Amino acid sequence: MPTSSTKLDHQAASLRSLLGADLVIYWQKESTALAVTRGVSPATVLTGYFLPPVQSCSDELIEGEEALKALPLQVRARMNLATATAMIGCAHQDTESDVGIMAIWFSAPHMPDTMLRHSFRFALAALNVQHQLAGARQEAWRRSERQIFSLAKALPQGAIIVPSGNAPGYVNAKAASYLGLTPGKVDAARLAQALTDFARRATNADELRNQLNIFVNDGGHDPLSGLIWWFKDIPMALRVTLAPIDPDGQKGWLWLLEDITKDKAASEEMQRMAFYDPLTQLPNRRLMHEHLSKAMARSIRSMKHGALVILDLDKFKTLNDTRGHDAGDQLLIDVSRRLQSLVRENDLVVRLGGDEFVVIFEDLSADDLEAATQAKHVAELIRAALEIPFQLTDGEFQTSASIGIALFLGQEKTPDTLFKQSDTAMYQAKNAGRNALCLFQE
Repeated sequence: MPTSSTKLDHQAASLRSLLGADLVIYWQKESTALAVTRGVSPATVLTGYFLPPVQSCSDELIEGEEALKALPLQVRARMNLATATAMIGCAHQDTESDVGIMAIWFSAPHMPDTMLRHSFRFALAALNVQHQLAGARQEAWRRSERQIFSLAKALPQGAIIVPSGNAPGYVNAKAASYLGLTPGKVDAARLAQALTDFARRATNADELRNQLNIFVNDGGHDPLSGLIWWFKDIPMALRVTLAPIDPDGQKGWLWLLEDITKDKAASEEMQRMAFYDPLTQLPNRRLMHEHLSKAMARSIRSMKHGALVILDLDKFKTLNDTRGHDAGDQLLIDVSRRLQSLVRENDLVVRLGGDEFVVIFEDLSADDLEAATQAKHVAELIRAALEIPFQLTDGEFQTSASIGIALFLGQEKTPDTLFKQSDTAMYQAKNAGRNALCLFQE
């Protein structure tokens, strides 16, 4: 039935008040010969329930005992059939469905029978006009859909037409390839299921669901743009735009799906170049400062120390000068891998540039002395690991590291101050003969 349920709920309430009835139902007979509730008053009764079989439309009203037999069982169970009465009428009959009204009184109506029937028939006539107008709009939609679908077919993006109600939708070739459908007209239920299944595959499915719910709850009157669907099972990212359409009064929506995978890849590459070292793929100085500021803020909440560790490779310049930059690059890559294997998942390994690396540790002890002991212990593990010879392409090479440590708790120090303290301690380790570590002391 094209008329909205919300509108029919209001009409049911008005008719119930006019007739003095206890329950009014606007019903529609489906192809199964069962009638389904389309409007009801009181609103809390029967919403979504199927009614027993209703005979095809005729000009005659169904009243009395015959009408009572057609009532929903949950209604019959609530009334005294000896005192109750009911009236059923059909507003319109067509090849697809009948529509009509059912009024129920748990006791005898106060309105005279003649006036009651007259008012009831007037309501049926009004419903008939609504049904005829809705049918005309459906016919207008069918006349215009060919033009709309042709436009969607020509679009370079994936295009989906989703009419309101149960009217068939349309997907062009690009959209069909995303959804696993055949291009052309698609049954409304099948299209809805395909869209749902496809959206569930997005890595940000929950976020999408929330945004779409807001769009629908706001009435879907204004275009929704900027939705990005990210997929992991297929290398693809889609930009999704929803726009309302209203051809000849039949409301629906246009979905546009634009493949932005190349744009996404370019964006990720720019992100990588901005925050990661191109040789070792470790975070760079810029990302280190961002992470360090957050780590210092987290230590305020946890009241646990953290440590900034700077290490400088010994004899790196000798390797570059004697065996070439390729050997030096290979050493830097191998050092980065060895460092990453020694730290916890929430610790950060950074390449500052040249032969300098940084490790940021979090969640050390709340006690100053114990935190210092923990930091020196981990730094010693790093020093010992880097002392083990590296197997380069042109032969073995042994290096070592000079390591400086600075502790932090909260934001008593700025990141720059902390970095300078760690750097100072590292140079103290170098001056002590290299292959050593030093903790900065205030």
